[in-house]
Amino acid sequence: MFENLKRSTKKPASSLNGFSISVITFQELDVGNVNFQKTFSSEYQLGEWIIQLCCLIPMQIAVTRNNLFQPLKDGLSSDENYLIEDGHHVDNIAKNISFGWYEGIFKHFGYKKVKVVSSMGEQSCGKSFMLNHLVGTTFDGSAMRCTEGVWMSLVNTREYIYVALDFEGLKSLERTPQEDMFLTLFNTVVSSLILFKNQFTINRDVSTMFQKFQDGAKLFESDPEIFQARLWIIIKDVPQVDEDDVKREFQLKLSQLVKEEGEGNFITRMYKGGFNITPWPMFNDIAWFKSLSKIKKKLDKQETKYENAKTFLQNTKVIMAKLKICDWGSLNENLIQIRVAMLKRLFPIAVSYGLEQKDPNIECLMVN
Repeated sequence: MFENLKRSTKKPASSLNGFSISVITFQELDVGNVNFQKTFSSEYQLGEWIIQLCCLIPMQIAVTRNNLFQPLKDGLSSDENYLIEDGHHVDNIAKNISFGWYEGIFKHFGYKKVKVVSSMGEQSCGKSFMLNHLVGTTFDGSAMRCTEGVWMSLVNTREYIYVALDFEGLKSLERTPQEDMFLTLFNTVVSSLILFKNQFTINRDVSTMFQKFQDGAKLFESDPEIFQARLWIIIKDVPQVDEDDVKREFQLKLSQLVKEEGEGNFITRMYKGGFNITPWPMFNDIAWFKSLSKIKKKLDKQETKYENAKTFLQNTKVIMAKLKICDWGSLNENLIQIRVAMLKRLFPIAVSYGLEQKDPNIECLMVN
């Protein structure tokens, strides 16, 4: 059975070697026996199981329309007019951004470190499929256009929360160059690892796309430290005999693009976490799936960008708010302003009660 599975899916099946099946007759079933229940039943924490179930449902968090970046609220467009007060309009917009059921999951695992992995590239090149097999998400995949804007999914492990972001294909007929730039900027600022899937060769469209990366790098010149992602370019469907030649040709053409911009090129500016180029095996080759383990190991060893889920939520929402209103100022300045405003609001309660928030029902201590 396992051999048939390997042949039909072309996937590694070594983990199934430890899988065993036991068979008993119906007459031997004794479900009322306590010892039988302990031996053959499984126990799960219902709350944890529901969380894992919710993590399997991706949520759309942003779209680009009319040359604008538009954050969503609980997966839906919001026509709410944001109040702009005393220069803190970014904070007001960020407060109205919500990630639906993921908000509760982030708060529940607020102490865990967060790593963000994303997938970008041209339309219909298998971005979602690769992301699903890398971290275990369930994004829709299709030979046609099936992803609009940005979709989020979570994978909870003992040590980390992996946030997977699936991006709409670039250079599509439905999107303008400016909308592509918004998606690229958001991806680069938020992600820890970016999988950029590309066709066999660098054509004029891809060269233009890289130029848009360069244009985007210039927008946040006042805050260069926000770009810490690793860019991993994946050249799809490369036969094994052509891997070295294809990689060499790709590196040469990419070097020419970078050389024209000098020290201010987009790779140096936007991808300070590192840079890789990997020719990827053909889809019907078992090596396609084995190659993913190399990327997963690199992701696991990569330094964490977010020390906890609260930091990830705040930073991501502020970045989305800044992109919405095209605010290219320093992210750190916005975070400081938000922190100061929060401290002012909490100061009286903190001094009086030593708490961030006062319980409306305060019980006096009983005196004997």
